[in-house]
Amino acid sequence: MKEAILVLLLGLAAVGLWLGVSSTISDHGDQQDWLFLQSASSGTYDGSRLTLDGVVHTVAFTDRPAREVTHVTNDAFARAWDAGANSFADDPPNAALAYDVGDATGHAILELDGIEVEGDSVSYAVAVLEGDLPIGPFDQTSLVIDPLGAIFPSDQNGHSDSNDS
Repeated sequence: MKEAILVLLLGLAAVGLWLGVSSTISDHGDQQDWLFLQSASSGTYDGSRLTLDGVVHTVAFTDRPAREVTHVTNDAFARAWDAGANSFADDPPNAALAYDVGDATGHAILELDGIEVEGDSVSYAVAVLEGDLPIGPFDQTSLVIDPLGAIFPSDQNGHSDSNDS
């Protein structure tokens, strides 16, 4: 089941990149659009708030030509939420959520409004735009978050790793 979710998310990310969801380097120098992935061991939805538990870190990546990838701490991702121009606080991102509930899988497109981090739990106020997100707990989940058009994460504390190849 985990492998099916990973394949789905990688496919969604590839399609999104192919359709131009993530722009290439613009005339703003090294500014890139970064997409984000959070994988969690479990989570809950209470009708207005999505909480992901067991999020080890947030993966950030760009499309070509730079093809950069890194991971940042959850705290660093939360600090970047409202930093600078064109922040997620100013323009809440959409996100694709894939989750397991028992033997079933589900998907939803969400708008994320605000972030809270406590240890390895990350939560968002959400609006469900498409799909189904049942109230209650769920198992394995992955969240792919729309691009942030800013220099990230090289200027954020918590930058862990980068691959410029």
